[in-house]
Amino acid sequence: MDKILNKWYFGLVIIPIIINYLTEVIQLPVLLNNWYITSIVTLSILSLILVYELYKANQRVQQPTSRDKKIVTELLQTLDINNIQEQIINQDSWNGYRKDAIHNLLNFTHKAELISFKPTSKNLDLLISDLNTAVKEFSNYSSTQLYNDNDHFYTPDKKTEMGVKKAKEVQPIMNAQTDVILKKLTILMDYLRSNQYLD
Repeated sequence: MDKILNKWYFGLVIIPIIINYLTEVIQLPVLLNNWYITSIVTLSILSLILVYELYKANQRVQQPTSRDKKIVTELLQTLDINNIQEQIINQDSWNGYRKDAIHNLLNFTHKAELISFKPTSKNLDLLISDLNTAVKEFSNYSSTQLYNDNDHFYTPDKKTEMGVKKAKEVQPIMNAQTDVILKKLTILMDYLRSNQYLD
């Protein structure tokens, strides 16, 4: 912003002098003798310069840093999106979830909260935090509703009539939570694609 302001003030001093000098050299007495027209022309040129500088500054801001790209890559690898979609998002809580997919979610939340995984982009940081919040809500709730049924799955307790009743009560809650994860993940992935984070 300081560079833009410096160029702006530089223009306020130099451009009117240049315009008047050029009008004198190329014999345009209308501009030379009429400071009202000179001011309009000067402000028009300065406005174009400012718009251009703001556009270039915005382009620089949107370019992802190599550090942020590395953070994104590692977080996505930890999450294993395809596995999460197949084993968590597309699954009904009634059937339970694969342990490896649950562990991926837990590892993601752990990494996403580390200072070393905090991106420099505020927009990216916000989207990762939103996804992390959704994942944590699901993880915290499901940890109180699912049980270590075998070597591969966490499932609701359906061995008793009371367990079946409870599983039916929590089923829509957990399914809604996985829908939120999908929504937040989709928003994040759209942002990453549109801002060149994924090469």
